[in-house]
Amino acid sequence: MASHLLRIRQILKEGLLPGIAVLTLLLLCSSYSQGQRLSGNGRNPAVTLLTPGQACELLNGGARDLVILDIRTPGEFVTGHLKGAINIDYRSGTFAREIDKLDKSRTYFVYCRTGRRTAGAIDIMTGLGFRRIVQVAGDIEGWKAAGLPLVTKR
Repeated sequence: MASHLLRIRQILKEGLLPGIAVLTLLLLCSSYSQGQRLSGNGRNPAVTLLTPGQACELLNGGARDLVILDIRTPGEFVTGHLKGAINIDYRSGTFAREIDKLDKSRTYFVYCRTGRRTAGAIDIMTGLGFRRIVQVAGDIEGWKAAGLPLVTKR
């Protein structure tokens, strides 16, 4: 850790923008690599943020109470989704009503394309009383970049 602090100090002496960039990367990488309990805003204890590899291990582990929730549009869903995922479109206009019908005692693995919709969905879900949510870093784009499998409907 001391070497990281020395490097950060060195970068900060070189200018503000490089320092901010490095600090941001360090914070993001440390959160993703450790699978810490975070949400998009970094403060939501209901959310566990996992790397794609960690998320794949979780899904392959056969967790019984885990529900995989793809919140992209139906058109995006058919181009490739996680095995066993159900599709509830975040932009449908009925998202909150549909989500509120789900069993709040279960764990939900929620993802979209890049994470923007997931952040909004997490806000809605925690507001409705969901307390166990998993998100993969980078959402489906992070999953694909890691070379992990997707199901496609033809």
